[in-house]
Amino acid sequence: MPLSQVIYALIQSKTHLIDYIRSARAFESAVELYELQELRHLVSNFFDRAIYYTVCGYERERALPYALSEVNG
Repeated sequence: MPLSQVIYALIQSKTHLIDYIRSARAFESAVELYELQELRHLVSNFFDRAIYYTVCGYERERALPYALSEVNG
């Protein structure tokens, strides 16, 4: 699977989750609004890390055949 499609899927998942959280209920107080902002921040951090570690895994796996060929070479 192309890396670009995986990253796009993670970005879309983040967007849909944030949209769902926002639309799931009405926020009636400043505290609830702050909680929404905090949750959005936590969700964003989670998906940002997921993207980072996904790219790291792809890079590691792409480098693996080259590393093995040099060892066996």
